[in-house]
Amino acid sequence: MSTKSRVIVALDLKEPDEAFALARDLSDVGVAGFKVNSLLYGSVSVRTLIETLASYAEVFVDVKGDDMPQTVANTVENLASMGASIITLHASGGPEMLEAGVAAFEKYKHAGARGLFGVGILTSFKDPQCTLTFGADVMTKQIQFMSDVRAAGLKGMICSPLELSTLPALWPDGQFITPAIRPAGTELRGQARPGTPEQAMKSGATLMVVGSPIYAAADPCEALRAINEEAGSALSA
Repeated sequence: MSTKSRVIVALDLKEPDEAFALARDLSDVGVAGFKVNSLLYGSVSVRTLIETLASYAEVFVDVKGDDMPQTVANTVENLASMGASIITLHASGGPEMLEAGVAAFEKYKHAGARGLFGVGILTSFKDPQCTLTFGADVMTKQIQFMSDVRAAGLKGMICSPLELSTLPALWPDGQFITPAIRPAGTELRGQARPGTPEQAMKSGATLMVVGSPIYAAADPCEALRAINEEAGSALSA
């Protein structure tokens, strides 16, 4: 992978036209991909959304699938056939659901598609909430979820920068996409386990997801350029 950009920009915007214009501008700076979720689904067809963004970079559809195995398989089939490169499934959905998703993706993926990634503990959680919900601290549950995701044949794991100190060593062939990236001086906006671009790259992140520090910046292109430079310097070091 080129070190020009390891950044997936989260397009958490309400107007598709605004998202498309931003994607076009950011692609000129250098971007690895664009993440979309339900904030954009309601006002434009998913096919239009994926096909338009795929003309610039990889498309990461953060669907967080968590349902009956056949329902998840159908969802993955639809998204993969439209051109989604990265799709997320909740690791807590269990082995049968995860395996159904993998089978559908492998059948309908396009050339160059990256794969399915498991979502374990959301980056808004700290240990107390995680223990209350899942019965163990964040790291313990992330390791368990990662084991399930790996066994089911997914490509990698979504995890916060903090878990990168442990997870990549336990799954050397796995890929790790890291949200909760916050350059120094930017707002956390609900992220409980954040890290800087430098920290993420030095700890083994494959790709970073960055949203508001880019799209809410006075100059989004300059904000992306600065993050690319910080990540590139970390990788070079």
